[in-house]
Formats: sequence, structure tokens, C-alpha cells
Amino acid sequence: MQMDYTRQSISKLFRGPMLHTPQGIVFLISLAVYLLCAALFAFADIALPFGWAADKAIGIFVAWPLVLFMLFIKQNMPAFAPSWPKAVWQSFYAVAPFVFISLGSLSAAD
Repeated sequence: MQMDYTRQSISKLFRGPMLHTPQGIVFLISLAVYLLCAALFAFADIALPFGWAADKAIGIFVAWPLVLFMLFIKQNMPAFAPSWPKAVWQSFYAVAPFVFISLGSLSAAD
């Protein structure tokens, strides 16, 4: 029997399904990657992707993990049971901004 996390605190959600389900692991890895990229764009003097301004890149890389968190909650309520198909969808949503921006930059280059 799975625990209903819809009425639990966020800390219980993080200690439970976030750390013990494939879709939670995908979310945590993508969170770390996005926040690391945002920190690099903010504090390191590196070339930004696609010719972006620093504030635009930082905004996207900070805001997208919030969207991913909301998708994690919506897709997995109420049981938050482990699911590899949901982990694949979470992975797709995690890389979606890169794919759409890459496609947009390719079409702009034509």
C-alpha cells in the first residue's frame, strides 16, 4: 500500500518518493543540472548558449525546475508509486527546453 502524499509536507515528499522512485531521481538530477547551469551563467564568465543574454538564461534555468516539480506532483498524485514510464516522461520534460531552443536556433539559421 502506497502512502498518500497529497496531504503531507514537502519534506516528507522529498524524503519519500523523490529519493525512492525513478521519476523522483530524474527530477532531482535535472534540478541539480539546471541550478548548476544557472549558477555557472551567473558567476562564471562562460559563453551562453544560443547567444542569450545572461538574465534570460538564468531565468529559464531557475524557473524550469519549478515547472518540473509541478509536473512531478501532477503526474504522480496521489500514490507516488515508482514508475519507469513516468520517469521517461519526466526526462522528456527535463530536456524539452533544450530541444525546442535547439530547433528554434536551427530554423533561425536557415
